Amino acid sequence: MSGSASDTAPAGRATFPHCLRAEWIKIRTMRSTVHVILGTLAFCVGLASLNSTSAGGEYGDMTAVDQAAFDPLATSLRGYLLAQIASTCWALW
Repeated sequence: MSGSASDTAPAGRATFPHCLRAEWIKIRTMRSTVHVILGTLAFCVGLASLNSTSAGGEYGDMTAVDQAAFDPLATSLRGYLLAQIASTCWALW
């Protein structure tokens, strides 16, 4: 095993490769990880689409100037950002 991180690091010292390997093992072995990732992704996409749908419904009632300035991508990403903040707060709780 020459040249590996375990040969170059003093005993008891955590290095980045050690931490990365430990996190990879944790992600691989915990069954709930996939469920949490998929649930968070579904939550974020759902909240972003709800935000976009509500903003898109108002598009027909806007004036021509407002319609020209309307940016659906920014509206969608604003909803996704809100969903990320909500899921982060949920994870920290």
